[in-house]
Amino acid sequence: MKSGRRGETFFLNTMCQEISQLKYDPQKHHQRSIRLRGFDYFQQGWYFVTIVTQNHDMLFGKMVDGRMVLNQWGEIVKKEWLKTAKIRKYIELGKYIIMLNYIHRIIVDENDYSAPREGVSGCFDKLSNR
Repeated sequence: MKSGRRGETFFLNTMCQEISQLKYDPQKHHQRSIRLRGFDYFQQGWYFVTIVTQNHDMLFGKMVDGRMVLNQWGEIVKKEWLKTAKIRKYIELGKYIIMLNYIHRIIVDENDYSAPREGVSGCFDKLSNR
């Protein structure tokens, strides 16, 4: 295993462990949901997803001459995003942009949810299905 890959794996495993230990606190977590009431988000479709870093920390790079330059963490985010369609055959990747403290992306979900889900693993899938 290359040392760079080991570092990425350690980073992702640590991040997943920290995320999995987060507890819901209604005093802190009271943001109003922007989801459409009554809409079945479990159906096939195009989804616009934004993920923001904790405390809006600028972790993924810096702006240079008006352009985003990814750092090591930003490159990991990009690499994992591009790997998504390879490990989740029912997902098609749309446009995406990684900025200082967030990623915007379009996911085209073509999964038939009446069939068993294959190839789904990782902490993000586990956490999102809580």
